[in-house]
Amino acid sequence: MKTAPNADPEKVIELFNSIALEHPATRQIPAPKTYFYGYGPDGNLNFALMYWTSFSDTLKTDSQISLNIFAALKREKIQAPAPVRRIISSSE
Repeated sequence: MKTAPNADPEKVIELFNSIALEHPATRQIPAPKTYFYGYGPDGNLNFALMYWTSFSDTLKTDSQISLNIFAALKREKIQAPAPVRRIISSSE
């Protein structure tokens, strides 16, 4: 997952961990863990959220947690990066 470069990594980690921990389909032990990977090549902050759930619930749980993260980032005014596309043309 990515955020804008001005986000507070510790706040994002706390937010992601709490969202995963509160979901009824995730395991409490081991507890969910978010890792911060620093800046990506696009300048955004990169994170990975790890949690345990049953195999049959994986897709549903991933989707619900992603939606909860989206809502929480919006509520906390933490911006997600907007994709940037550059069009390069050659004039002859």
